[in-house]
Amino acid sequence: MRTVQVRNDPDHFAMHWNGQSYDAKFDGKEYPIVGDPGHTRVSLKRLDANTVEETDHRQGKVVDEIRLAAAQDGKTVQVTDKDVAHGQTTTYTLEKQ
Repeated sequence: MRTVQVRNDPDHFAMHWNGQSYDAKFDGKEYPIVGDPGHTRVSLKRLDANTVEETDHRQGKVVDEIRLAAAQDGKTVQVTDKDVAHGQTTTYTLEKQ
């Protein structure tokens, strides 16, 4: 089991997992993922009050598109991860601990 820490407020979104982290605003700018050996940068878009779209960039190219949708009760987050670089999509659920 992996632990993922997420913080979501009206102005920004922060995530910490597996020794990597970012804190980014919903302004379309690219922010670095700290601790990522691939030097990935992330940009965010708020789709609605409970849904965030993350786009990951490496060397100026989109490599990953991730949608995080929190349940109304806040106990789970449904994640859809479209790995653009490898042509795969994975879905999974994060549960609040």
